[in-house]
Order: sequence, then C-alpha cells, then structure tokens
Amino acid sequence: MYGLLGIDVGTSAVKSSLFTTKGVLLGTESFEYPTIYNDYGLVEQNPEDWWKGIVVTVNKLLEDNKINVVALAMSTQGGTLVPVDSDNNPTHPAIVWSDERCKTARSKILEKFTEDEIYEITGWRLSSGLNLLQILELKINNRSVFDKTVSFLSVPDYLAVKLTGKCVIDFSNAGINQLYDVRDNKWSKVLLDFAGISENQLAQLSDSGIVIGKIKREVIKELGISSDAVLVTGGHDQYCAALGAGLTNPGDVLIGSGTAWTVNLPTKLPKVDVNSGNTFSRHVIPGLYGTLISLSFGGQSLEWFRTLLLNNRKSDFSLSYKVIDENVGKRNIDRQLIFIPFFNGISHKINCPELSAGFLGIKSGHDAYDLIRAIMESVAMYAAYLITILSDNGIVNKVVLTGGAGNSDVWVKMVADTLNLPVIVPNNKNASSRGAAMLAGIGAGIFTNHQEAIDVFLNETNVKEKIIYPGKNHQLMFKKQKLFIEMLEHLTIFYK
Repeated sequence: MYGLLGIDVGTSAVKSSLFTTKGVLLGTESFEYPTIYNDYGLVEQNPEDWWKGIVVTVNKLLEDNKINVVALAMSTQGGTLVPVDSDNNPTHPAIVWSDERCKTARSKILEKFTEDEIYEITGWRLSSGLNLLQILELKINNRSVFDKTVSFLSVPDYLAVKLTGKCVIDFSNAGINQLYDVRDNKWSKVLLDFAGISENQLAQLSDSGIVIGKIKREVIKELGISSDAVLVTGGHDQYCAALGAGLTNPGDVLIGSGTAWTVNLPTKLPKVDVNSGNTFSRHVIPGLYGTLISLSFGGQSLEWFRTLLLNNRKSDFSLSYKVIDENVGKRNIDRQLIFIPFFNGISHKINCPELSAGFLGIKSGHDAYDLIRAIMESVAMYAAYLITILSDNGIVNKVVLTGGAGNSDVWVKMVADTLNLPVIVPNNKNASSRGAAMLAGIGAGIFTNHQEAIDVFLNETNVKEKIIYPGKNHQLMFKKQKLFIEMLEHLTIFYK
C-alpha cells in the first residue's frame, strides 16, 4: 500500500497525518513544543523542536501503519525567521511571527516607505514582526548575529533543507515574509536592498505542489519512510486548509476557528484594499490568490470569560464547553446585550487600535450564559461582516468552518443565521495537513490537478459533513449585526 504524508508545522505543535493515495486517513499524530516569551515582547522557538516533532509523529504513524510513503508536503506557520550559517545551523533562535521586538526597525522602515507601500508590494501589512522587520532589527540591534548569518530562512525552507538539502519556499509562504513582490512573483529588490541582504541569502521560489527533491538518505532512516520518497512544496497553513476543505472557487469561504479565527477566500485577482485590513498572497493553487483576515479575538474571547468564571467559582463548578452549548442554546437573542470583543484594538475596515473590549446593555436579570451568548454572537457577527466585505460583489457560494467552534452547533448556527447561508462542518478537522497531503499527491504525479485530489480526498466515504442551516433567528441576528457594526463605528469616534 502507498501513502502520502501531510505535515502541519504550526505555532504550537506539529500535526502529521498519513493518508492512502485514495485519500483515506490512516492516522494523525501531534507533538507540542514550547514557545519562549519575555517581558520585552520577544517570542522565540527552537527550530530543532519542529524537527523533533516531525521525527516523532512520522515514526509513530509508520509504526502503526505499515505503508510506503511516496511523497510528503508541509503546511506551515508563516512569517517566522530562521537565520542560519553556511552549514544551515541556526545562528539565533527562531523569531516567531508574533514577536514584538522590532520597534526600531519599524520606525526605520517608515522613514523610507509608507505602510500602504509595503502592503501594495507584499500583500501583507507591516506588523510588529515578519521577516523584513526581523532581519532589519537584527542588523540594527544584534549585528553579531546578522553578520554571521549566511541565509535568512523561514519554517518551510529551513525544513526543506533538513529533509532534502535543497532550500525552496513556496509562493504562499514567501508573501508573509514581506520580502516578496506578490504581483511580480519574485523577491523584491527594493525591500532586500533596504534590509541589507541579497537574493542569494533567501530560498528559491516555487509554486506549491512541485517536487523539491528526494529525502536525504540519513533522514529516510531517521523517519522510517520509503527510500524513494520525495518532498513536495506545500504552503502557508491557511491556504493548505482551504485546499483541504475543497474551497478553490471565488465565492468559497473558509472560516478557521481556534484561539484566533480566520476568514479565507480564493480570488482570481489580488484583492487590494488598504482600508479593509485584509492580506493577500499567491494561493497554493496556481492562478489563484488567497485573501485572508485573522480575528485574533475569536476563541480567545470565550476562553477569557470561561477562565474568569472558573477562577471565581468553587472547585466543583463545571463550565465545560458542552455545558456552555446546552445552556446558551436555551437563551433567546437579546438585541440590546452586545459584547465588544476587541482586546487589542480593531484594524479591519473600522480602524481603531485603541478600541478595547467590554459588554454593553447588561441588566440585572442577565446571567453568565447570557453574557457567553453575547460573546459568541459577537465573533459570529464580525466573521460574517468580514465575509460580506471581502467577497466579490457580496457573492458567497459556500461556507466551510473548521476548528474548535465546529464542535458547537450553537456557535455555527449563529454564523449561519447571520449570513443566512448554510455552514458546512467537516468531521475531519485536519484540513491543513490534508491539504498538504493533496499537494504531495499532485507533486508525486498521483493526481493530475487540484480538482482530482479534492474529488479523491473529499468524497463521501473519506469525509463526512455536518450542515448547519439558518433558521428562524436569521432576521434577528441580521438586525443585531447591523446594530453591532454601527456601535463599533460610534465607539471608534469616542476613542479617537
């Protein structure tokens, strides 16, 4: 039997999934690793932990499933910097995409470019991290590391070197590094010159689904995989997830739910909007772009309130997500009770970095479950709002939700009611690693194109779907969403 490996290297863990070439999931294994934080906004990881995660998870999968792996591909976190020496050994811990040390570099860049100019070139907004800022920050404040660094890599190209000896990055990941011209499809000379590096210090660019090379002999032994296995270019985790969910046509929408929620739409042309807060990159599917917005407050809002309650109740008090779902589902929509979920400001369309979170319209008769419902509604309403403003001419054909919120029919129903569209929840939530495995199959020649891979992997035998339809609450949720957005607009005036 022959198999395909999809390896998802995320910010908190490696999740590896093994499939047959018929798209049947044989197993998934995960390996968590630490992230190092300090009071100065530093966020770092040890790249060897990613490698250990791959070795441990792949070994476990192949120990339980005797199968010949013909190809593997990776879905990866984006924007994390790995500076390496001439032997491809890290010269510094990996600087994670959420790192906030780059204040000096950010000020320096804004002396030369506007934020809109960076966005126009790269498709990604100038944040507090990502490779362009991280490299410049090393050059300014950690010159010894900058000088001994031969190559400035990120997660996919660093691991490609470990696996094959070849340094290659796909287009969807290159964009978030903010060194790549997303429309000219090449490294941006003007940004490289400003950072003080050259193109030969970066990885070779490639489409997704292309063979990088054979796995190195010593790695074959370490992983326990077939001797003729090849590594195929994968993609940024959000775009791999879109492929893994079968969302490849304009009008398709992927909602990824977790600590943060993401809204992801494929488009034929780059969707450039300096006011919306969206980002765009080349998709893992040639000829498409992916428009993406991250809602950092998604699951975090609910977890914050749940933890707050648990910390102030007796030890025998239960507030499981099942209990939350049961009780919230019994609550009616309260049009006047609204939660503002922006703990760290808002940057999407309604731009106000100073905006903070809070409840509006609390009455003495409200209890914890009323407040929890307001939290869940706010996330659902804002996700639906972003889908509407990002979609082409407001047209939405298909909505798929993956991640933790898919376990809550109540929460999914809020999204469906607000959009007045059915929301599909696949029973197999590993969309990112599935998308990577599809790319592995395309690169290995098992599938001739992406649609064939989707037809095989997502047939009714391999993936069951739950569909949550909008119901009688549609009009109420739509009216509440309108009030919610109007309230946000008024609040931003107060904060400015």
